[in-house]
Amino acid sequence: MSTFFERAAEYASDQDRKWFEQHPDADRYFRPTVIGEFGPGRYPKGGRTKVAQLGPGLRARTGSAFLELEFSAQLVELPPAWAAGLDLTAPEEVPHE
Repeated sequence: MSTFFERAAEYASDQDRKWFEQHPDADRYFRPTVIGEFGPGRYPKGGRTKVAQLGPGLRARTGSAFLELEFSAQLVELPPAWAAGLDLTAPEEVPHE
């Protein structure tokens, strides 16, 4: 069984792949950060992730945590209680710019 953080990263990566399939001429976009996608750490409220398409099937994700003040960040060391049993692979509409 995969961990919460692995599932979060897989979910984010899958959503990014779908976005680039729908926008083949794009080389980057910004989206809301998926809590847990970067592993344990601080996740700012309203955090954004920059996703760059480096080549076919190769993407780089950069979180915007460094832009936020520490008191507004959520520390995630273990899966949040609300994520217990959450299926992160379920299709969900993700807003994109």
